[in-house]
Amino acid sequence: MIDFFKESEKLLTELPMMRRAVDNLTARKIELAKMAKEKPAESKRKNAALDTNEKIYLEHCMTGRQIGFTKATIAGIESALEQLGSEDRAILKYWYVDHKSKEQILEDMHIESLSTLYALRNKAVKRFTMLYFGANL
Repeated sequence: MIDFFKESEKLLTELPMMRRAVDNLTARKIELAKMAKEKPAESKRKNAALDTNEKIYLEHCMTGRQIGFTKATIAGIESALEQLGSEDRAILKYWYVDHKSKEQILEDMHIESLSTLYALRNKAVKRFTMLYFGANL
C-alpha cells in the first residue's frame, strides 16, 4: 500500500530539484535539436540498428516528454500548495522546499514549541496530500 504522507513529503522535498531538471532537460533538448539533421524518414528496415540521426531524434522526443511530465508534476504540486492556507503553505515551504532548521521555522512563524510545529506540519502535509492525491487515502 502506498504511504501517501511519505509520497507528499518526497514530492515537496524534490520540488526545487524538479525545477532545475526542467531547465537541464530544456537545454539538452535544444542541444539535441542542433545535432539532428532532420526528422528521420519512416524506416522500412526490420530489426535494423538505428542510425545516429534516428537515435538523436528519439532522444529529442523522449526529452520533450520528460519535460512535459516534470512540468505537469510541478504544476500539480504548486496548485495544491496554492490552495492551502498561508500557514500550511509557509510550514511546507520552510520545512521541505527551503530546508530551514526547525529552530528557524519556530522563530519565523512565532511558534512556541517544537511539538506544536510537528503537529502543524503533520496537518499541513495531510491537507496537501488530500489536495494532491485526492480521497480514499
